[in-house]
Amino acid sequence: MVTDTRQIRVIVIPTDDAEAPHAVQIDAAALDALLGGRGCLTSLPGTEAQLYNNDRARDLDLPPNPRATRFVTRYVPGFAHADMILGPAVIIGIADDGLEGDVPGDIEALALMSA
Repeated sequence: MVTDTRQIRVIVIPTDDAEAPHAVQIDAAALDALLGGRGCLTSLPGTEAQLYNNDRARDLDLPPNPRATRFVTRYVPGFAHADMILGPAVIIGIADDGLEGDVPGDIEALALMSA
């Protein structure tokens, strides 16, 4: 559970393809509310970013999120063959202190353009 209260810029990848991925500024402690529950971390190796989705997504029967799954597969080859992101996903950055931070510009551009 995120307890930091600083404002961070994140990318939201909705499950509904009609809704485009978008950047929002949130209170880091509000991440769980944005996901509809506690966040589950998926690392994005080689970046200063990580993706979160609801940790109870399977129990809650949340819909698949193919765009978020494709995004993770860019950094974790084979991910889509083994797993799938369910429910809305949020990409956040990792600050110098190791806490949640703004999503890096290159990750933001890629997520908004291709997710």
